[in-house]
Amino acid sequence: MAYLIQKESPDTFQMFPILGSEFNIGRLPESDLCLPEIPVSRKHCQIRREENSYILADLESLNGTTLNGEKVKTAELRDGDVIQVGSNTLVFHQPESRPARPGPEAQPSPAPLSSPPSAPSPPPPPRVEKAAPAPDPDLDWAEISRRVEEMNADDSKLVKPEFRNFYLLRDLCRVIIQANSEEDLLEVAMDGISRVFSFQVAGIFLRDPKAPDRLVPRCILGTNPKNPEISTTILKYAGEKNLVLLSTDARTDPRLLSGDSISGLGIHSALASPLWDGEENLGVIYLSTRKPECSYRESDLELLSALANLVASGIRKLKLREGMEKERLLRSHLEHYHSPEVIDLIMKQARDSEGKIPATVREITILFADIRNFTGLSERISPPEIAELLNEFFAYSTEAIFRHQGSLNKFLGDGLMAIFGAPLPLQNHAESAVRTALELIRETEKYCTRLPASKRFAIKIGINTGEVVVGSFGNPKRMEYTALGDEVNTASRLESTAEAGQILISEQTKDMIKDLFPTREIGYVPLRGKALRVKVFEVITESGRTPENPPLREYGV
Repeated sequence: MAYLIQKESPDTFQMFPILGSEFNIGRLPESDLCLPEIPVSRKHCQIRREENSYILADLESLNGTTLNGEKVKTAELRDGDVIQVGSNTLVFHQPESRPARPGPEAQPSPAPLSSPPSAPSPPPPPRVEKAAPAPDPDLDWAEISRRVEEMNADDSKLVKPEFRNFYLLRDLCRVIIQANSEEDLLEVAMDGISRVFSFQVAGIFLRDPKAPDRLVPRCILGTNPKNPEISTTILKYAGEKNLVLLSTDARTDPRLLSGDSISGLGIHSALASPLWDGEENLGVIYLSTRKPECSYRESDLELLSALANLVASGIRKLKLREGMEKERLLRSHLEHYHSPEVIDLIMKQARDSEGKIPATVREITILFADIRNFTGLSERISPPEIAELLNEFFAYSTEAIFRHQGSLNKFLGDGLMAIFGAPLPLQNHAESAVRTALELIRETEKYCTRLPASKRFAIKIGINTGEVVVGSFGNPKRMEYTALGDEVNTASRLESTAEAGQILISEQTKDMIKDLFPTREIGYVPLRGKALRVKVFEVITESGRTPENPPLREYGV
């Protein structure tokens, strides 16, 4: 064990044990040794333990770190070395290894151990030994030796109680930043509780997500986790009332007189604190003891409350991180099917409905598009060429759908389904669908001008308007936003009936677009799966052609 001795005045000093592998010195409150003065940098220097050696490393501080009168970047420490940080004089003391220092004429000592690969600082340079500094006359070395022996005889005196609590909370803060799971966080919290508090039973309880009124034991010490000897009265007090509880004598505490479990379990003193994250009660930390000499005090309650707040913040952080990851994955998935505006709306609805967009009945327009005679096309060209054609078709189709504020619902082999009016409300959803269809016809014609005759293709489109059910459907592992209902089937059947380069729409769609587009009434047409004939119209596409977009018949389709 090594120590830093801080001189406060000619005849007073404090001793700080160097615990762990890193001992940080600086102006930050979370430093192992906090020196709150301006000449000291926030992160000034660090003492690292490497096997049996201690290395002093300056952390690029503004005013530097001085060792025995000389500024250093890194150096191996020896017993009695004097470190100057700002106006603070610190003496390094390593009583168990006090070798005789070489005199002025001694040869340089061997190079010290190198820093491990993970250390941020380079290994300290070889240190030419000078004469050992004389024992500091301002320090009572006899008293220092006595304190060291006392500390070594009782580990609990290595750190004062107030510092021990600080170290506990500091370590928990670090875990909260680094923890990847609730299990890691709760395990460290329970370990800290077991090091600081006396108890017969200790437990951390979290609310059951499916039954928020029920507290589930997550970490239990001192009793059987399957049948814990826990006072439900104490647990409910903190869990339901959201109040901290300190009971020095639980058997006579008026707040707990209704609890038969307290006398039955022989509880003398109890502590409980809700896990409050600033918005909700996530659970309870519970402690109880049967020993009167171990009764809890006000300082215990303050420490447990601080620890509970840290645990609650850690749990909230993990849930937020988990939610952000789910949102990232969902947004990544939605980007393939929806425009940015639609994605933002879906994400807002999903957050308001705990990740699932509720099903609602809404009037929308549904568009189906498909490559005509895809089987014949597949026989003429190779699979890689088919993949290239489909990717190009889907690419310009998706852009057109997004441009007219629609949502690409799904790819269907050699076709696709799009919806207009959900989730983004559109008053002119039928018009948007028809404009998209005309653009798909034009873009397909334009694309085919760049292809040899063997690769050319045509598409056919069916559009219908009506009330459907829209929302998230599926299971928790895979949810999909889509539309369901007979009107969807009608749009699909219209597409199946259409010829190459043709856009067929239902009477409902025609009623909504009125005379915005030239149309031709085909009449009542039988559609597969429909008991009654459906009145069908064709949207005339010739008006949308330009000299650069010749009719399909010129392709020989």
